[in-house]
Amino acid sequence: MARTALLTATLLATCCGFASAADNPASPLYTRLGGSESINAVVSDAVDAAAKSDATVAADRSAAKQKLAQFICARTGGGCSSEVGGAEFLMLVEPLRVALRAHQVPLVARNELLEVLTPARRDIAQR
Repeated sequence: MARTALLTATLLATCCGFASAADNPASPLYTRLGGSESINAVVSDAVDAAAKSDATVAADRSAAKQKLAQFICARTGGGCSSEVGGAEFLMLVEPLRVALRAHQVPLVARNELLEVLTPARRDIAQR
């Protein structure tokens, strides 16, 4: 009976994704966010949304997407190095939050990302 219960629990965990690195708090935030593919998708949506109301972002969406994706990668343990300018970062915070929810990034990972980015936001705002 115990073997059946263990097998059932393992199967459920695998099918539901509970055993994935994305759910493991010991995994780097970068991994829990879904890695480069997921981060790039979220960033793309956030930049596209910001471009609707800001001509600077609209003028060079590709560069803005690349900079923000590298910035998030650097801040979350993905091995990148990058910095984002103050205006670029500040205008993308709310669209980024919306995109994270739309891509169903788990709440814990969303909050952790925002916590990681908050010191950068404060530093940029003081410049």
